[in-house]
Amino acid sequence: MVFMESIFWNVRSAKGSEKQLDLSRFLKTHNPAIVSLLETKLDTTSLQALEKKLNFLNSSFLSSDGRICILWNKDLVDVTVVGHSTQHVHCKVLCKKTQLILHSTTVYASNIFSEHLMLWRTLCSLSSGLNASPWVVGGDFNVVRFSSEKVGGRPVHARRLHKFNSCLEHSSLQDLKAYGHTLSWNNRQDLRIWCRLDRVLGQLPPEIITGRDLPAPKISADVAYFRRL
Repeated sequence: MVFMESIFWNVRSAKGSEKQLDLSRFLKTHNPAIVSLLETKLDTTSLQALEKKLNFLNSSFLSSDGRICILWNKDLVDVTVVGHSTQHVHCKVLCKKTQLILHSTTVYASNIFSEHLMLWRTLCSLSSGLNASPWVVGGDFNVVRFSSEKVGGRPVHARRLHKFNSCLEHSSLQDLKAYGHTLSWNNRQDLRIWCRLDRVLGQLPPEIITGRDLPAPKISADVAYFRRL
């Protein structure tokens, strides 16, 4: 069984030299096929400079507003960007070693409820056109699934939870087994609020969903990475 590693990371700007060094070290350690970076604040010129520093990721896609950047190793995978918006990038991925086709969607959701609804409709629409191919959706959803995924602050908005969970049910997306610091976001204030906004979801074979044959995603400090077939 051959695995391919993918990383989703809300880097909160990829421009600083210290952040770029952290990113380079992290990627060299894990040697992923695909990396999805959120909130990069990059433009085309700064992305080209970053690619040179990383030195091993040799193809890329950058959304026009710099919110989402997809990097991939073209020696390992062929990636076609099928569609994108300000909140998502959807890719078709061919693993060169296994010739397996799968789909990968990177999400960086707005914090505006009406825009959430647009994204959920997009995910529902995507789910109907995959032809039974494996599908992974990861990133920052800007909403929790359950009230237990928020500590501190105001109570969770029940309608937001309902709409999000309805979208996942309609799309047959399930949380991949996770461990680590799953309450990945906090407000960095004295009165601390913690939430699980970052997650990896899948429409995958049962053995992958349950984690029997696949290492669980590791989620820590807005980083989620997983190995997939």
